[in-house]
Order: sequence, then structure tokens, then C-alpha cells
Amino acid sequence: MKVALACRGPTLEDELDDRFGRCRYLLITDDEGHVHAMEAGGPSQDGGAGVRMSQMVIDSGAQTLIGAEPGPKAMRPLRMAGVRIYVVQGMTAGEALANWRAGGLAPIREAEANCTEDVVIHGLKPSKPSMG
Repeated sequence: MKVALACRGPTLEDELDDRFGRCRYLLITDDEGHVHAMEAGGPSQDGGAGVRMSQMVIDSGAQTLIGAEPGPKAMRPLRMAGVRIYVVQGMTAGEALANWRAGGLAPIREAEANCTEDVVIHGLKPSKPSMG
């Protein structure tokens, strides 16, 4: 299984980035222990950075994403592709990966996802709270 990690640097010793769309590197790991680092553009990217990052994750074949929470527009393609998302900060990529492998991380659920009304996940629109 491939795992994507949104990081500040190109190694597992680097900290996870606190921004998904504008992270500096996307690390892709596999079951054999290979790590492939892709430059992601970082904070200098203009609008649409989160959606571009989501596409990088999907194109890599990763089934899991570990890092900062994607925004609503970036969340939609990840969810539609079946990528499980684990929001983690304050760890190195290696620490987060070890915690995930040990079962110490919980994926975000649909209800916790950062969604807005115009984002559709698996064909379902989030419901509006009743006003009355």
C-alpha cells in the first residue's frame, strides 16, 4: 500500500507540513520501505494549490494521506478516489508513518471533513442545520 505524506522536506526525518495545499514536498512510501520525494511547490503556489496536491496524491496511487487537513475543494477528489485521510501535525514524517502502521492514528470521518455546501462527497451533499 502506498502512503502519501505532506512534508516540509524530502525525507522521513523532516516535519510534516502544517499546510496541505502549499506543502513543500509530498513523500510517497510503499510496503517495501521505498520513499519517493516529489517537490510540491510550497507556499509560493497561487490559487488551486490544494486541488493540485490532491491530484498528485491520486496520481501517485496512494491510498492513504497523512498530514495537514485538506481544504474543502481538495477534500472532494481525495474522498471520491477513496483516499483515507489522517490529520497529523507536530511529528516527523517517519514518526507519523510509524504511528499509522501501529494503528495509532484515526482517519477523519465524513462528518469531520472540512466541507462546505458546494462540495459533494460520494454524491451526498452535507445537510444544512435546521433553523427552527
